[in-house]
Amino acid sequence: MFSAGSHASIQQAAPLLSHHKRGGHSLAGLVPLPFWGHYNASKFAVEGLMETLRHELKPFGVRVAMVEPGAIKTPFYGAPQALAMAEYSPWRERFFAAMRGFEEKAPGPQVVAEVYARIVNSEHPPLRNTITTEAKLFPFLRWLLPAGSFEDGVRNGFKLDKAGA
Repeated sequence: MFSAGSHASIQQAAPLLSHHKRGGHSLAGLVPLPFWGHYNASKFAVEGLMETLRHELKPFGVRVAMVEPGAIKTPFYGAPQALAMAEYSPWRERFFAAMRGFEEKAPGPQVVAEVYARIVNSEHPPLRNTITTEAKLFPFLRWLLPAGSFEDGVRNGFKLDKAGA
């Protein structure tokens, strides 16, 4: 979580950051996923902070950029999950099975390192730097489609409207 104090600290350090640019982020800050509520919320917060810092730090020569990779083959998907509630079990299991499918097809972390290197060496990096097809496609579809249609697509893709187990 970010507090007003941490934002104030960033502002105080801004003059010292001249010509450095850093950023890490997640697609979950643009396209929230079911059963990841707290993770999505933290990524939405980072999204707002990074956009704000891009404006605030520009006068100091700091170019803020984010990497929004999508699914990357890392230990992230094997990390311990929050305790599951039995009532959500069929839907939650289908969601995590779909996420494992994304991870199995995902590129490794080397592609993320290459994007970071490109950002660091760029005079004017774009704010958002996506990697996987999903990272490019899902935010575009969220922008393009009516909200209900996009939500239906997410629910259908993760089989959330399928009855029970």
